Amino acid sequence: EGMIELDGKPIHFKSPIDARRVGIETVYQDLAVAPAMTIAENLSSSEQVTLEAQKHWIAPVRDSVIPALMIVGAGIVRAISPSWDGVFAFVGTLLDLLSVGLLLGGIGWIVYNVFNWRTARFAVTNLRVMREEGLIKHRSSATMLTSLSDVRTNQGILGKQLGFGDIVIYSQSGDAGVDRFRSITGPMEFRNAIMAQKTALAT
Repeated sequence: EGMIELDGKPIHFKSPIDARRVGIETVYQDLAVAPAMTIAENLSSSEQVTLEAQKHWIAPVRDSVIPALMIVGAGIVRAISPSWDGVFAFVGTLLDLLSVGLLLGGIGWIVYNVFNWRTARFAVTNLRVMREEGLIKHRSSATMLTSLSDVRTNQGILGKQLGFGDIVIYSQSGDAGVDRFRSITGPMEFRNAIMAQKTALAT
């Protein structure tokens, strides 16, 4: 809710086309020209964080299964690499290079997963549900509490024991507005905080 003023006078638009005619445009956050903003930097002047969460440590562990297998594979390749001389010496050289590539690739992938885990943040404010995560492929989302239609949690047996789970947020825009927070800490508390703030806005 609010009011738009142009040259000190209130103005109303029936469509985005009307706004463009007077020189008003929407400016989207483009990571190619602007760095990713933190949740605190994205807050409006009247907005306050009521609950903040992050990804559980299970996330980088689960995402690092393939790179861990790459590291194991590097050891296997190195062990079977022949030490032939002469014409077939290049076979051992190729296998050694493959071993190094698998090792460095696996280690780099794991480091990337750990960095993503450490930088992922989720928050409930008095106005929105927000998410900032990802390094190369940055994902940023903010759903207004007033547009929420449902919040669901998915927490298996292991998740209940270790305190993690997935949250799916549904908005009034249908499938296009579905937002998924995977491997988040305290999913039930996060969902309850969302519903509490939504109820507070409605009263």
